[in-house]
Amino acid sequence: VISLTLLTNGGVPLFLTFLTSTKGWQCLTDQCDPEKNLCEQTNLTDADWYSPASKATDKFLKSYKVYCGYEGYFSIISSSYFFGFMIGILIGGKVMDKFGRHKCIWIGIFVYCFTVLMHAGSKTDFRVFGVAHALTGFMSGFIGAIYVYQSELTIGRLRNLGCQIHNETFSIGMLYGAMLSYYIENFALICILLIVPGLFFGLIIAVWIPESPLWLQVNNREE
Repeated sequence: VISLTLLTNGGVPLFLTFLTSTKGWQCLTDQCDPEKNLCEQTNLTDADWYSPASKATDKFLKSYKVYCGYEGYFSIISSSYFFGFMIGILIGGKVMDKFGRHKCIWIGIFVYCFTVLMHAGSKTDFRVFGVAHALTGFMSGFIGAIYVYQSELTIGRLRNLGCQIHNETFSIGMLYGAMLSYYIENFALICILLIVPGLFFGLIIAVWIPESPLWLQVNNREE
């Protein structure tokens, strides 16, 4: 159950990589010059071309206008996820050592899902999108101790297997995010579908999964 929450965590950073390329763009009118690239076609409107990479790519590029000289902005925003992730890891570990693994992780999962939804709420404002992406990275790093939490709950002979399942579900989450961005055009719907596993399994953790026995013992809460 703990590992399956990573279906959301793995999907978010990857699905954005499918939303930024104009490579292989195709023209929808007879006004195109095949000798020029997209950015040189100054007579074209967004309705005159599309990106065959995926439906979401085409929608995303045209909504946020991150092409023809603005690609660098998206690179900065993409990097903000990992900057937030780095800070989240440093803070998350300390907070969970103080207040416990269980509470911080299930609350962190729900906050993480909310930051994913913020992407959809950004509409065409790239600044809001950037803030949402940085916060998502921060929360992803914050709940990174879920790996420790899982290992502390798993008995010794199954600990290696549990950790491997943890890694596998993250990889499956990456495939899940890629699949959504390839087949679905609606960006808001992609965000909603990405957080479904996190919300569902996060709720199970909140209600059913106990606190780490090791953390309880270290903090003298053996009762």
